[in-house]
Amino acid sequence: NTAMVVNKKGTVDLEISSSVNNVESLTTNINQNLQYRVTVKNKGNIDAIDNVVKAKVPDDFVYVEGSATDGGVYADGTITWVVGRIYSEKEVTLSYLAYAPKGVNTGQDYIGEASVDSFSVNQRVDSNKTMVRLSLTNPSTYAPLSILFIIAIVAAWTVYLLTKYYQKQRTQE
Repeated sequence: NTAMVVNKKGTVDLEISSSVNNVESLTTNINQNLQYRVTVKNKGNIDAIDNVVKAKVPDDFVYVEGSATDGGVYADGTITWVVGRIYSEKEVTLSYLAYAPKGVNTGQDYIGEASVDSFSVNQRVDSNKTMVRLSLTNPSTYAPLSILFIIAIVAAWTVYLLTKYYQKQRTQE
């Protein structure tokens, strides 16, 4: 996502992206720390000044206290970084850790959002948002399912063998 401001001095062109563990979406386990990264790049030819980046921790996730880099401050489910200046053709990457605790609904998608506000060249650049989709799995739910799958295969094989046996018996009579 990008936002651009053009004036007589040049262009501020901010691009924001985010990832979790360096990918745009993933499936994770309960209680596993995830590193959420937000990158803001100034693709313009003048510096972006007075930048504030915000990242919303996905609903039901727990922020790992003190994990926000570069002085990020956590309050009410959102980490806020006062970035200041982002030089032209440069980027800043910020991150934090969060995890899904036990009791969180597995199989549901959770969305974290990030935005940047810039007051460069006496103009406000509209916020950009980027989302990361997380699907949770609970490893303990897979064990019973795999056992049921094996039982179903054994039962189907048994039915097949019995059917063949009875068909052979009938043809011999």
